[in-house]
Amino acid sequence: MISSGTLSSVTMSVAWLLSEVKPTASRLAAVKVHFLHNHPSGDPTISRSDKLAFNNLFKGVPEVNLKGIGNLMGEFVVIDHGKFSYLRNGISYQGFFKPNPGMGDNAR
Repeated sequence: MISSGTLSSVTMSVAWLLSEVKPTASRLAAVKVHFLHNHPSGDPTISRSDKLAFNNLFKGVPEVNLKGIGNLMGEFVVIDHGKFSYLRNGISYQGFFKPNPGMGDNAR
C-alpha cells in the first residue's frame, strides 16, 4: 500500500511516488506500471482528481522540475463493488467484473 485516505479523499505525494516507482520499474525491467485504487463510495467513475493524478504521474510536474514516468505509464484503474473504470492513454473506460468467491466484502 502506498497511501490511504478517508471515504472521500486521499493524500498522495506524486514526488515520493515517482521517486519510488521509477527505480523499482527499472530494477524489475518493467515495461509498464499500472496504478490501482478504490473509491469506497461505490462509484468507480474516474474523477477530476484521478485525471490530475494520472497526468502528474505521466507527464510530471514541470513547475517543480519533476519528470513523469512517460511511456512506462500503464492503466490507472479505479475499482469498487464489481465495477471499474480506467484511464489508458488519457481515455476513460468503464466496465463490470465478477469478484472471486472469498474475496472482498462478499467473503463468507
